[in-house]
Amino acid sequence: MDLGLKGKTAWVGGASKGLGRACAEALAKEGARVVLTSRNADDLATTVEALKKQGLEVAGVQADLGSPEAVGRAIDSAVEVFGQIDIAVINSGGPKAAKFMELSSKEWEEGYYDTLGYISDICRKLLPPMAERKWGRIIAITSIVASEPASVLALSSVFRGGVLNLVKIISQDFARDGITVNNVSPGAFKTDRAISLMSDRSTRTGETLDEIEAESVKNLPMGRYQSPEECGSVVAFLASELSSAITGSDIRIDGGIAKGI
Repeated sequence: MDLGLKGKTAWVGGASKGLGRACAEALAKEGARVVLTSRNADDLATTVEALKKQGLEVAGVQADLGSPEAVGRAIDSAVEVFGQIDIAVINSGGPKAAKFMELSSKEWEEGYYDTLGYISDICRKLLPPMAERKWGRIIAITSIVASEPASVLALSSVFRGGVLNLVKIISQDFARDGITVNNVSPGAFKTDRAISLMSDRSTRTGETLDEIEAESVKNLPMGRYQSPEECGSVVAFLASELSSAITGSDIRIDGGIAKGI
């Protein structure tokens, strides 16, 4: 099946490993030229080299998207590589895992930008040129806590819920410009983020990592963790010509974890 991505240029955040890398690889295998961004220069270089060995057209731009200025520089650098950005996969690690009363005012401020604010800045930068070309795809990767909040993930739950509303607003504003804007909510993927959360729980409860993982897998509807490639394939579809009528949506890739409708 041809997804119509040949000749398109994609920019993928948090792409040196995990879900970001899987998305970058899936897009590149469909013929898109992909710029990968990551904070970690060494991990980024390793990933870019591995993808190039597969014959994929990729490049890397090291960047920390921690401020509006940094976001602007990162996007400008990505545009310099391939000339424009047609597809943006907005992805980053989650904020600090903690309950509401465990967080300081400063941590709330930092959590806002690192989870929601930077997405707003990316969209403001990318949407005008996409609208001029009458084509574009923006896909945010968040978490199922965006719609099913978790007490121990207060920052992520609050601000990723805001991402869902931002996606809905932008999708309506730019639907007639050939731009789709969607959110993807992953479930139980065994990424570095998932391992970090298990480590946090181990510290709080005294359970071993093996005990936590065994319990988690036992309680998953599918009885297993999902693979990053299962996220990448959905993102590639959302970036394609075939998904032109899907916009303003939250697509759950959660293996049936979410209990809400």
